[in-house]
Parts: sequence; C-alpha cells; structure tokens
Amino acid sequence: AGTTDEANCLQALCDQLVAIHGLGGDIPVDPRRLRPLYADLLRLSSPRNRIIVLLDGLDEALGEWTPDSSLFPQDLGEGVYVVFSARQMADREWLDTLGLDAENVRTMELGKLSLDEITDVVVQTGLLTEDAETLPAIGERLLSLTEGDPFYLQDLVKDMEKKGANLESLKDYEVGHINYLNNWWKAAARRHPGEGFIDLMGTLAA
Repeated sequence: AGTTDEANCLQALCDQLVAIHGLGGDIPVDPRRLRPLYADLLRLSSPRNRIIVLLDGLDEALGEWTPDSSLFPQDLGEGVYVVFSARQMADREWLDTLGLDAENVRTMELGKLSLDEITDVVVQTGLLTEDAETLPAIGERLLSLTEGDPFYLQDLVKDMEKKGANLESLKDYEVGHINYLNNWWKAAARRHPGEGFIDLMGTLAA
C-alpha cells in the first residue's frame, strides 16, 4: 500500500541502494530531496557484480506524481541497470516522458503468450518434460482456455500442480480468466456462507 506514491517509492529505492553501498544517514521524506539523492545513488558503481533497479507499473503512479527523466539519469554507475514496465497509454509516449533515447534503450512489448511459450511454461515449472506425449495436447488446451493470458495461465498451472498435469484436470474450466475468477468466488462463498466471508474479502481487496 502506498508504493505508487512518489515519496514512498523513492524512499524505498533509496533505502535499498544506501544499504547496498554500505552508506549511513537518514533517508529524507521530501520528494524534492529524494529525487537528487536517488539519482546520485544510481551514479555510484555497483559494489557487487551488478545492481538492477526494477520499477514495475510506472503507469500506476498516484496523485500529482508523473515519473520523469529524474528516474533515469544518463550517467549510471558501472554495473548499474534500470528496468521499468508501463502499460501503453493513448496520451503518453513513455520514452519521451522519461527523457530516454530509443537508440540507447532496449524495449520489449509484452503481449499474449503463444503456444510455444505456454508449453515452455509447462516444462519450466516441471509439470511435464519436453518429450512428454501429452505436452502438445495440454499446451493446445491451455491456449484455448487462456487465449494467451499469462495471469490465467498462472492460475491454471497452480491448479495442475495440485490436480495433475493431464487433460482430465482441465476439462471443467471455461474460456477466459473472468469466468475462472467468478467460479472461484462462488465456490469460496459456498464453503464459507454468511456475511463474515464477504466482509473479509472486501477488506482484503480494499
């Protein structure tokens, strides 16, 4: 909670970087002081093999905070890398907003998973081996159910880990993650009747 606020975000980043570099002192709370501190810490060479700063979901920044070039100084320290993710938005070109040169940035568009990527997930999670006879059929079934949605695939893989990596364990699922979530909710409500369960879930989701 609160990690999409500028002050909390920069405080957390600075706190971790200060610890990595073995520095002392208190972390400021004012964003006007946090911004230059964060940039200065990124300019220090890594005391380890490398430091990777991961900023996930820049499009979720709250309030009056609009992430800008201050998050990405051009003169990063040796062995320091910054990775960020953000949803595509109609009114925003992220590289321009963040002052980044497209020629010096490696970009990767994350979309729906292909059949090969889905079967690779099944293999990498240890559910089946690459030479398993049932792998192609299970991959096709997972693709038809998830339509390439990685979040739905994650839930189905977890279910298969409990029920077994076979077509039988996938026969009762519906296409689309929303249907999976609706069925989960209905089953949970049946197991825990009464307002207490609904109140608890509402509190956790808030």
